[in-house]
Amino acid sequence: MIWNYRGAGILFAKKDKENNFVVCLGKRKWNPFQGYYSILGGESNGNSFHLIGFLKFKSYYENFMRTALREAREECKIVGVDFPGLDQLVSLSKISLGIYNWETFGHFIENPDANILSISSEFDELNWYRINELPSPMFIDLRHSIFKFEKLMGKY
Repeated sequence: MIWNYRGAGILFAKKDKENNFVVCLGKRKWNPFQGYYSILGGESNGNSFHLIGFLKFKSYYENFMRTALREAREECKIVGVDFPGLDQLVSLSKISLGIYNWETFGHFIENPDANILSISSEFDELNWYRINELPSPMFIDLRHSIFKFEKLMGKY
């Protein structure tokens, strides 16, 4: 059976003490993509399923931005700053492949001493990475979102 999927996540970034742009990535503990590095995020909340032949469609009631914030709150705690609100997220990328839809948002943390702690069991590790030292393998389209966010934040 094939089903649809809709989800979102947040790419957290900051400047470290040496003024390098760094991003927070986690190494996934479970499938899909076990061992890959990704951002904090996950599936939107939905409430019903519809069957059409061998296709199973889920109805979602949560928008992408709210999904990203909820998932990030479930997976991490930010030490040193307040958790972002909807108005503090920047849209970085959208993937729409028919039954698969994903949106990545960015949030820039002003405090270089702020840290993100994993509070879920979804990641083996959660760390800050400089752009020239990104880990591998990384989740689909993530490299593009990282470089786009760095370029956007370079203007500020």
